[in-house]
Amino acid sequence: MLDFGLLFVAGICNFLLGLLGFRLSTRRVQQSQKAHYEWAFIIIGLVGLASIVWSGYRSVNVQDGIADGIRLIEAKLGITTLTNNRNTTKQQLGGFYVEGEKLANDGPSSREPEEYKKYQGAVADWRQRTVAWLSQNMAPTAAAKFLDW
Repeated sequence: MLDFGLLFVAGICNFLLGLLGFRLSTRRVQQSQKAHYEWAFIIIGLVGLASIVWSGYRSVNVQDGIADGIRLIEAKLGITTLTNNRNTTKQQLGGFYVEGEKLANDGPSSREPEEYKKYQGAVADWRQRTVAWLSQNMAPTAAAKFLDW
């Protein structure tokens, strides 16, 4: 809520700066009033700048706090999510993809039944290894989704 308030203040400051600029550009101002307008510009501009900078600083802190909170929850539950193993997971999934692509593109080397059975065995082995890895390292629902595909 504080972030919203800060951005709201910054927006009002920008509006007031525009309004003062419009007012100064459309009417003649006495020298004594000119100093008041200059100080108003300076004060409103500084308040707007401070609120924008503070809001940005708060946003970064909130994002860091969320990441720290996730790490604390994982530590208390004794689990690791993809955030810790993201590169390893990406590499493993990429390996399964490349292997499956190679199986799909190559096919059996000949039309003989024996070669075709060998090819079917290789596909079944790849499928079984992929499903087992998905169930163990990601979630059973990921393995089920893979089997549906």
